[in-house]
Amino acid sequence: FTCIEDVIDAYRRQVAYQVGLTVDALDVLAEVHAEFKPKPWISATTGDCLERGLDLTWGGARYDFTGVQGVGSATVGVSLSALDALVFREGRLTMQELLAALDADFEGHESLRQMLVNRAPKYGNDDEAADRYTRLAAEIYCQEVARHPNPRGGRYQPGLYSVTTHVALGLAVGATPDGRRSGTPLSQGISPVQGRDHQGPTAAMKSASRLNHTLVSNGSAFNQKLNPAFLRGGKGPEALAGLLNGYFSLGGMQLQWNLVDGEMLRAAQQHPEDHRDLVVRVSGYSAYFADLEQVVQDDIIARMEHAL
Repeated sequence: FTCIEDVIDAYRRQVAYQVGLTVDALDVLAEVHAEFKPKPWISATTGDCLERGLDLTWGGARYDFTGVQGVGSATVGVSLSALDALVFREGRLTMQELLAALDADFEGHESLRQMLVNRAPKYGNDDEAADRYTRLAAEIYCQEVARHPNPRGGRYQPGLYSVTTHVALGLAVGATPDGRRSGTPLSQGISPVQGRDHQGPTAAMKSASRLNHTLVSNGSAFNQKLNPAFLRGGKGPEALAGLLNGYFSLGGMQLQWNLVDGEMLRAAQQHPEDHRDLVVRVSGYSAYFADLEQVVQDDIIARMEHAL
């Protein structure tokens, strides 16, 4: 690789290959469902199945798509941004040095890891150059998914939300050029990498709004954690409404907040019996914090906590 375009081309080809494998597997799964697990009750209440005389699993539905979620968009985008800035443009490190550090999971390379974490531009901080790479990473994925028909006559449609799979999938992914260590969570939804959005909630919203939401036909999830002090005082709800309206006016698709501070989350983790009623937004769904696995709790705690 002699330039960032070489890396992007390789990423594009790898995404095409992996999406192809995913589609092949899902095609087989759909055929198995059609043969062994038909859905007569759901089919009877789904538009056009009765009129066509076809079960839902056989393509009877009027709107028949298969959603496939992309996970870790910001992890990829920030990694590309770090490569472009620190390897190709500024020459602060060589590709060989970076690969050696990644192979070692940064053991013995902590100063290099800190350079990746602190010196490379980050998505989520209203930095158009950094945001461009996360947008590109998501676009490449979405465009590749949308090329494929499903076995029922519909299409595969891309989404960018992870529920908790960004934690599980992170266990199988090695160290990445954004400074992330092997086995740790990937970024979730279209949110910034955990703890890397340092310029406040509006900057993070502006970054998220720069993604090409028109391609994300199966939806996205943008999570933020706001300190409850944000809502205290007479103008708190007004400020919250302003953030919401501002994000959507910029073209944002979806936004969800956790109005809870890190101190309360850590207390709930240590003493769950005292916080059984604490509900948090995970990523696309809500759950009782005490019921979540510790690794998921840690991921929520690690998200940047914004306050006015």
